[in-house]
Amino acid sequence: VSMLLEKKRSLVLLVDLQLKLMPAIDNHIRVLDHTLRLAKLANLMDVPVVATEHCPDKIGALEPDIEANADYTIQKTTFDACRTESLFAAWPQGHEQVIIAGVEAHICVFQTAVSLADRGYKVTVAVDAVGSRRTMDRDIAIAAMARHGIRIATVEQVVFEWLEDAENPKFRDALQLIK
Repeated sequence: VSMLLEKKRSLVLLVDLQLKLMPAIDNHIRVLDHTLRLAKLANLMDVPVVATEHCPDKIGALEPDIEANADYTIQKTTFDACRTESLFAAWPQGHEQVIIAGVEAHICVFQTAVSLADRGYKVTVAVDAVGSRRTMDRDIAIAAMARHGIRIATVEQVVFEWLEDAENPKFRDALQLIK
């Protein structure tokens, strides 16, 4: 079985990129920039985008650009989004390749990624689109996810797998978003 991503089997899951939380995240501008790029590229390639909001009454709504680029948003109180029933309620059939991005890498991203992998999903963490308040927490979480069989990739790597071919009619538009 190929590890390469196929856009028709992919889904992007954006975790907890919320207004009151993002300023506390190490390198939050980079994390938000790469996550937004991933969401826009997913939209361009017709890959579904799901966002989560953790306790929005306490840590605020999603970043508006993230919400604008998500097909739907689920609210949760669980750290592992899989423990929130509504996550799978609207999940499109046949999308078992999940590209996960967001915050915090060592809490909600980690628990959700591991839970998805345990349920048989092929999970890829977009390493340049995840963050935590502390760099060490982020780095340890990425290493732990890799040990759990979760694939580590960059946003650009993901998109070129979706594109497959320089002749892809969406290649030029994708290139504009990458640069």
